[in-house]
Amino acid sequence: MVKEPMRFSFRHWWNYVTVVIAALGIYLWASGLVDGRFVAGGILGWLLLGLLLAPEIVYEHLGFLDRWVFHDYKRAHRRYMKAVSTGKVTPQAHCALASLAYAEGDLAEAADLLRRAAKKLPGDAHLHFLLSTVLTRQGRLDEAFQEAVIAGNLAGESPLGHVAMGKVLAAKGDFKAAASAYQSAVRADPRLVPARLGLAECYLSLGMVEAAEAETEAALRLDPDNPDVLYWSGQVARAKNRIAEAGRLFQEALHTRPVGDQAYLVPYREIVAALSEARSLSGPAHLDRT
Repeated sequence: MVKEPMRFSFRHWWNYVTVVIAALGIYLWASGLVDGRFVAGGILGWLLLGLLLAPEIVYEHLGFLDRWVFHDYKRAHRRYMKAVSTGKVTPQAHCALASLAYAEGDLAEAADLLRRAAKKLPGDAHLHFLLSTVLTRQGRLDEAFQEAVIAGNLAGESPLGHVAMGKVLAAKGDFKAAASAYQSAVRADPRLVPARLGLAECYLSLGMVEAAEAETEAALRLDPDNPDVLYWSGQVARAKNRIAEAGRLFQEALHTRPVGDQAYLVPYREIVAALSEARSLSGPAHLDRT
């Protein structure tokens, strides 16, 4: 799957003051000069005061916690929306909200937020990579190609640009060129699972089943519980007429795939369709039940 990495807005005056207050309070408590309850109360009071002085950063931090610590996407979305509604939100918050919108399948909102963030963070390679991915999903391939080029120029030795270009070229049906881009990404980072899966997809489309199997086997070793990996491993098994094995892999992919998260490479409905086809070909007796 491709998601926005964990973003945290460090460079905000409220954060610096919070660090100073916390460090001073801990020092005074450790020195025995003040009661620990006074220090805790002071920090809590400053956090509450932040809702009045800098609500944009407080809501952003709360959204960060909701997403990455508590894994509550709906609440995280509400927090980030409150941050954005202040009109003073950081570009990192735009990126985080765009990532949530992308995961929820709202590609238009995700693209709009990423474009706004790109105006403030023009040198962020991953931002342009994610924008290229979103535009590819929307079918806006010429724009996606331009963003992939920008991501590649900014990424340096990182494989981000190659992966973005592979996605665009595959969406255009140019699987040979897409495979070349993915190969460059794998050479740059052999542990990059999305690049190996993209390469496997291209090889399957080109009829190179053995080469596709080598990529999915490598991906399975790197990330055996990834539903995208399991799905493409199943597609390779299906291409080699190992129908029962394909059904088992599709079933495992279905079990590990969150229904509502659209940021994975393979849509949920495609896994369901693949599993149904495998069952119809093999018969229920050969497959485990969900």
